[in-house]
Amino acid sequence: MFKHNITILIVLTILLMTFSVSSTRTASEGVTLPYKMEYQTFQLEVLQGQSAIAYYQGTMYLNLTLTTELPMGTLYDPVRKVVYMAIYATYSNPNIVWGIAEINITDYSYKIYRFPWYVDGTFYGPVPWTIAEDGNGELWISIRDYLVTPNHPPEFRPYLAKLNVTSNTLTIYFIPGGCSNDIKFHNGYIWYLTSPFLKINATSEEIVAMYPCSFNLDGFMDSDGDYIWITSVSDGIVTRFNTATETFDLNLTDFDRPLGIEVDEKYTYVAENSRTSTDGTILMIDKELLNVSRITVAPRTNEGPYYILKSTLGNLWWTDNSQHFGVVLSNGTKLWYESISPYNYFISELPGNSILFSCKGSAMAGIVKDINVRAQGSTSVAVGAGGRKLLW
Repeated sequence: MFKHNITILIVLTILLMTFSVSSTRTASEGVTLPYKMEYQTFQLEVLQGQSAIAYYQGTMYLNLTLTTELPMGTLYDPVRKVVYMAIYATYSNPNIVWGIAEINITDYSYKIYRFPWYVDGTFYGPVPWTIAEDGNGELWISIRDYLVTPNHPPEFRPYLAKLNVTSNTLTIYFIPGGCSNDIKFHNGYIWYLTSPFLKINATSEEIVAMYPCSFNLDGFMDSDGDYIWITSVSDGIVTRFNTATETFDLNLTDFDRPLGIEVDEKYTYVAENSRTSTDGTILMIDKELLNVSRITVAPRTNEGPYYILKSTLGNLWWTDNSQHFGVVLSNGTKLWYESISPYNYFISELPGNSILFSCKGSAMAGIVKDINVRAQGSTSVAVGAGGRKLLW
């Protein structure tokens, strides 16, 4: 059963209960903050399997054999010592296996918390995208889409989920706004890229603030103190949200499909997922001077860089949609690898200086060893252990 917030206007409550779309008023106009989100809870089926392991060009690949769907967002949990990975469903069929995978990084066994097919009379098959973990050990999940959605969805949509891996329960929340994208836990709150941008109290399950934006928040984000840096893929914008002033205080424009983003103490790095340029590029934005330069990485055959991660060794790892992944080492050396998959996606760092990335296949993840330039010396990185690395 849904829980209802008594602070919501009676007219809005009726709309929510009946999923009426007759009103022209936007959902955010009728919300009194803090807004207690309505929800449904599901007991999930949990499947267990053992990864099939293959090696290609010196990289180990894990195949989660119980599903043929796409792996997307990844998250390493240092307490449970597992990697969580969103399994993105690609076609409408209640019998497919998708949801959230939990991979044991010691023996590569895994579980899949299988998502429900039926959510509501107008929504079937929630599709997960990215994952954030709150301070309570629960996983908050962006719902990118549904396998079956109505032509005219209601004002409040079930585009946010929370997974409790102890009780195997999934809670799906109804939120205002449009299509949902990246999700992060920062400074004690869940931050959610929707339209409007949402700030959520994970403990009380309340939306505590909503921030309208004049362009699409359809990329990824990374946090840095009081700031959250965000990419807008469709509008070619890198924006900065100031959590202290609660404003978008910086917009940098004219980029070619900016997607993955990573922030360190001096720079903001952005993957340009171009479909037209010859070479794949990563933007490097000086956070103080706001100067923008580009790092050329592997040649593009389909789409450019997708996601990036700065490792504890100071190396900048990236994936692309042109059968590559690679690294810009802390000494400036650039290497790239051919992958077993034509499309590579999200990245997480594992203990022991290992890098895991999700990639297209029957739910596949690649694992490669990070490179310690100081320990090995710059001359030793040109040749991998049985792998192919192209260096320039």
